[in-house]
This record gives sequence, C-alpha cells and structure tokens, in this order.
Amino acid sequence: MVKTTGLYNRAMEHMKHRMLFVDELAPGPLCSIGSLIANHKQATEPFHWVFGDDEDLGINVTFVAPSGFAKSHTMKQFIHKEKGICPFRSTFRGKITEAGFVGTLSKEGDQIYGDAYHYSEGILAFNEIANLFDTQQQEHSSELINQVMEALTERRISKRLSTGVIDYPTLVTIWGGIQPKRFDFSQGLGRRFMFVCRSWTPEDMRAFKLLRRSRDKVIRLDMAEVDELRKEFAHALETFNASEVKWEGNILRTIDDKCESHLQMQLLEKILIGKETLDQYDNDTLVIQNSDENNELIEMVARMQGMVAEGSDISLMINILRTRDDNVTMGELWDIFRTYNYTLSGFQELVGSCNRLKVIENRYRGGRQYISLREDLKKDNAKHKTADEIIEKLSELNT
Repeated sequence: MVKTTGLYNRAMEHMKHRMLFVDELAPGPLCSIGSLIANHKQATEPFHWVFGDDEDLGINVTFVAPSGFAKSHTMKQFIHKEKGICPFRSTFRGKITEAGFVGTLSKEGDQIYGDAYHYSEGILAFNEIANLFDTQQQEHSSELINQVMEALTERRISKRLSTGVIDYPTLVTIWGGIQPKRFDFSQGLGRRFMFVCRSWTPEDMRAFKLLRRSRDKVIRLDMAEVDELRKEFAHALETFNASEVKWEGNILRTIDDKCESHLQMQLLEKILIGKETLDQYDNDTLVIQNSDENNELIEMVARMQGMVAEGSDISLMINILRTRDDNVTMGELWDIFRTYNYTLSGFQELVGSCNRLKVIENRYRGGRQYISLREDLKKDNAKHKTADEIIEKLSELNT
C-alpha cells in the first residue's frame, strides 16, 4: 500500500468551491505545479531516467478556449499572488520581447537578467499566449521563439551579444491562454506544452452569465484553506527527495495504448509524475499507481490533446448545431459565433475546416445557404449539464 498525503485531491476539492468545470480544467495546472516540484530535484539529483537520459519533468500548460471562457480566471485561481494556491514565484505578462525574456548586458558588460531568470523556479503566465508569438514578428525579437524553446528544452539561456555572453540555467514553467482560432504554434514549440480544453456548449456560456447574475449564490474564498494549501505546496518542495520512480502494474502499457508517438507518452508520464509528487512528496520511492484515478486522467489528457490537434473549436460548432434544426442559415450561425467573440475571418476559417472534415453539410434554398451537422454527428451521447445544474452544484458546495 502506497503512503499518500492526499494533497492532490484536497487541492481539487478546494477548487470545486471557486471555479466551474473543475474536473477538466484543474488537473492540468495541478500536475504542472507537482512537476515543478519534482523538476527541482531532477535538475540537481536525477531520479527519473529513460534510456540513460535524465529527462526534464517540467509541464508547460496552454488553456485553449473561446474568448470569455475563463482562461485567465482559471490560471489566477492557482498563481494569483495572494489568492492563488500556488506559493511559488509567478507573474502574468502581456507581450514580451527577447530581451525581456532572456535579459541583456549593460555597456559595462554586466548581466541584466530577464524573466527566464527571475522566474526560474516559478511560473511565467500569459493571459493570451499568442502575444508571445506575435512579438516574434518584431525585428528586435526575431530569436524569441528559439530562446523560449532552448529554455524549455535545454533548461539554459545562452546568448552572445557584442559586449559579452548571457548564460544561466533556468527551470521556468510557462502557462498561457489561447483562442482556438488563433492557435498557431510554430517550429515545434507546441510539443513543449500540455493543452487544457473541453467540449464547450452553449449551456456553458449561459452558466457563466447565470453565475454572474445569481448574486445570492456567492462563492466565498476560504483564505485559511488557501494559506494551508500554499504552506503544504511549499513544504512539498522542501521535502521532496524521491530517489527513484516505479511504475505499477500495466500503467505504462495504458499510456502506450493512448499515444501515437513517444513524445505523447513522455507528456503523459510527466503528468502522472507531477500528480503523484503532490501525493507522495515525503516518500523515498515515487510510485506511479495503476489506479482508476490515474487511468481516467490519462484518458482525459489524451482526449484533450486530440481535440486540439483536430481543432478544439470544431466541438463547439458541433454542440451549437446540435441545439438547432436544419434551418440555420450561415448568417444566423455567424450571429451565434459573434457572441463567442469570433472575428469574421476566424468564423470563416472554422467553417472551412468543418467543410474539409465533412463535419457540416451545406444546402441552398431560395438563394440562401443553410448549415446542418452531418447526420451521424447529430446524436449526442454525452451527458451535458444545463447551466442551472452547473450553478446549483456550485451553490450546494458553498452552502
């Protein structure tokens, strides 16, 4: 029997009182925090080896959702300076230049450190991570993506300037939010991230509105509980001293079955190591348990990565059309997607993707274009909660 602290589930239970859709949105950032703890030990005294390679254990997280679906809110529940449950040094950035990330040298040759140094043991978050890639287009930040990749892959910053060399190690973890229609990771950077997303429905949007309207269902933050969790995460970082990882039963086979490549397997392994670090930070051996909870986490994460690969907003198109009959016109559909803050070009790109994948069918009557789902997609076997059910559950938890 593996001795566990229960920190992961206590943190999950706490989050159920302060955010919606916890079961899907909270495991990723929690595992990332756990992997940050494990990675500090791995960097100095490696305990996880694969074919002689002491693999980096950091998990960088991208939250993929349409505008207004709580990407920034979710991140703040974890890394807000006072109210977040993560005690490690963290910050939010808008746009960033290469000099801001890497640093620079003064005229005298002294190093002026960037965010990769200042948050080497914490989390650098972007409300809109596309801003990082937009910045790359600026002439003075043409090497930004390469430096970010080096920081996340080699765990080192090294850049030669006319007055000298900037060189230092970094374990920085990057989080960010991005809209599906703006998703464009280039040069392999996407392989360095775990994607957190879900199949959003019109009822989910209504739930956010209902939550804001229902002022009698106030979510009160238990700061005493927040402080307790922050202290335990900090204690976990100080205490964690695993000397090896053991994989229980057929858990590695389960991971293999869900993955198309060894890179996907690597991500799922790191996620489980991060989760179990929170639950076993005071054990000498980190046991990756072949439990129902871990198997469900593997299933969910693999599904999320698949959704992003296919286009996560395609599921939104499917869920919207499932609530309509076959008489929705292109203009009416555009009006719906405008409420999700889509631009016309983003909407047209999504419709084009759905046509290419044959998700939708087009009919013309009376000179007007009508859109409907492919027949076999019209039936929804998933049990989506209504907005009232979502808010009522949150209200019960906070009573």
